[in-house]
Amino acid sequence: MKQKLYNFLRWSEKYTKTDMVYLTKGGFWLNANTVITNVFAFILSVFFAKFVSQETYGVYQFVLSVSSIIGAVTLTGMNTAVIQAVARGFEGVFSKSVKTQIKYSALPLILGLILSLYYALNQNSDISISLIFVAIFLPLVNALNTWGAFLSGKKEFGEYFKYNQIINLTYYVGMAVIILVIPNSIFLVAANFILNTLSNYLVYKLILAKYKPNKNYEDEALAFGKKFSFSNILPVIASNIDNIIIFHFLGAANLAIYAFASNVPDRLGGLLKPISILALPKFSQQEPEEIKKNILSKTLKFSFIASASGILYAILSPFLFKIFFPAYTESIFYSQLYTVAVVIGLVGALPFASLYARRIKQIHIFNTVYPILNIVALCIGVYFWGIFGVIFAKIFVNTIYLASSLYLNKF
Repeated sequence: MKQKLYNFLRWSEKYTKTDMVYLTKGGFWLNANTVITNVFAFILSVFFAKFVSQETYGVYQFVLSVSSIIGAVTLTGMNTAVIQAVARGFEGVFSKSVKTQIKYSALPLILGLILSLYYALNQNSDISISLIFVAIFLPLVNALNTWGAFLSGKKEFGEYFKYNQIINLTYYVGMAVIILVIPNSIFLVAANFILNTLSNYLVYKLILAKYKPNKNYEDEALAFGKKFSFSNILPVIASNIDNIIIFHFLGAANLAIYAFASNVPDRLGGLLKPISILALPKFSQQEPEEIKKNILSKTLKFSFIASASGILYAILSPFLFKIFFPAYTESIFYSQLYTVAVVIGLVGALPFASLYARRIKQIHIFNTVYPILNIVALCIGVYFWGIFGVIFAKIFVNTIYLASSLYLNKF
């Protein structure tokens, strides 16, 4: 049976123009990880909907979005650089990258403490105290989770699955206990970052002990990681600004409604996200002309899969919300509409992965123009049309993202 499956996958490659054995093997483990993570996240969402008020959940989501903004000034591009370097045998980049990220953690720490002081002066103690935990632990989490990039670069997706379950069990069980015992935004934020820090540190040490990465080092990798991190600041801000805008314009309760509308499609979209993750190390080993030749057909095939999945969710979402999230039935239509933005974003991620692999110079220009457009569109949308405006803005900007990434692949 195994040999027959192997032969079938090799036969199908003349139509898909893709290494189907690699995609199936790697995709199985990444999708298994995504499925289990999404199951945990779904159960946790039920806990949030049942035991946490809309106001508290809105504040919690707001702080997480602010933490992502603070995280934009960490070296977010290092994971991409590590994947590429390790795929070419430069494993020494792994530990060097982690040390470099921790070395540069002063900036997010200071930024987090400044924002904490701002909310303290504005008499919002819950957000202020929460941001202290963010300032201390966020840089550590972002540095230590580089273990995932190391295993992706080595194409050890089965090991990635195994180690990620340590983090899943630690995080989701711990968060469920906090929700049941102390459903307060400060404790929720503190638990989130402390649990993530401890579990990622444990996995990082386990991987160092097991794999003993070689000392091969590439200066260009860290230089690219730093440069890409700088160009990635605006995209990271833009991808998390929607929750902050809704919180300030519409309040915590409306943010909770939007969060439930977007969380489920985002989680389900994560089932297809491994395709672009698998593509990066594979693209990194290919010649630019080979990538450009096949990227359009690959994107079209992927778009059919993503669209079918989105339509299926849109049909089932009313039943899903009424059964599991009865307190958030007003999120149903928003969620169906948001699915369109998720599908377009997923499809765009595949051609964009090829741009990362090729390190083309236009990507830095795109990473500046695209987030500015996103922020402007979101502000206009929420001001005139509220939550509807935010979702329409994301659909519009993700369409630009898809079209632009396909266009840039011509160069």
